[in-house]
Formats: sequence, structure tokens, C-alpha cells
Amino acid sequence: IRNFTINNDRFKDNQFNTSAANDYICGLIPKLQKAIAEEVEASYFYMMTKYFLKGNESTTLQQLWDSYQIEEMQCHARELFSRLNEIGSTGGELFDFKCIDTLAVSNGHGWTFNGDMDTLNVLQTAINMEANSIETYKDLEVYTRGIDTITNDLIKNMLKEEVKHLTSLRDIEKSFVQMTFQNL
Repeated sequence: IRNFTINNDRFKDNQFNTSAANDYICGLIPKLQKAIAEEVEASYFYMMTKYFLKGNESTTLQQLWDSYQIEEMQCHARELFSRLNEIGSTGGELFDFKCIDTLAVSNGHGWTFNGDMDTLNVLQTAINMEANSIETYKDLEVYTRGIDTITNDLIKNMLKEEVKHLTSLRDIEKSFVQMTFQNL
């Protein structure tokens, strides 16, 4: 296992234990896969919905979606894939959208383009997706804390970025709702 050292204090016998390290890795891999699936799904969501947004703030969201789509795929998913590879997993099963849909909590790419791409509805879906990613990263941070500083540092940085995304989306939602009530 490359780039991985285990913190022995987390284990009862306080000795390097290959079995404990293997158990940790076996638990880490599906957690990383889930995080990757959510990032790929979010990237797909942002990429596709930006072309169909309708209503107030659609131009603002289209610009935001461009940056989020790139960040979710080219930064987060790529870094997570890299880490997965470093610990000895190929992640090949994630090349199947059915697997991504199963692993990802939010099921964002399960929606269809039915003509109802109202900005507020799309914004609320994005908020839910980001909130789900935050929960996934919190789980990963706790799981890796004190054991795997490389993964833990990576996860903490991504968690900060996802919190920024969620905060920004909620601010836009508040602004959008206020603007809607003012126009009534």
C-alpha cells in the first residue's frame, strides 16, 4: 500500500497490525467510491442542467454551474480517484453510471428533462446534492481521523469547498425567494 501509514494508537494492541490495516483499507475503499460517485453525479448534474435553466437568476446559476461542474469533476473526483489508486484500488467499477447511481445518495442524475427546469427547483436539487456530499465527507473525515493523515487532509479540504458551495447556493436561494416575494 503506497502513501499509507497506520496510526497504531487507534488499535487496541498498539502494534502494527496488518489485519487492522487491511480492515481499514477495506472500509475506506467503498467510502471513497461513494464520494467519487457523488462528485461525478454532481458534475453531470451541473453540466446538464445549465443548458435548460429557466426563470430568475438562470444566468447567474449557469455561470456558477460552469465553475462547480469543473471543480466537482476535475478537482474532487480526480483527487479521490488518485487517492483510491494510491491505496491499491482501481475504482474501475465507477465507470458504470448504474454503479454511480447506486453509490451516490442523492440520485441527481435520475431526474429527466421534462421541461420543468425552473431555477428554484434546480437550485434546491443542487442544495440537496451538496448537503449529501458534506455528510459523506464528514463520515470520511471521522473514519480517517488519526489513522490516515493523507486521506484525512484531502477530505478536510474538500469538505471546506463543499461547505462553501452549499453556503453560496443557500445565499442564492434566499436572494431568489426574496426577489420572488418582492415581485408579487
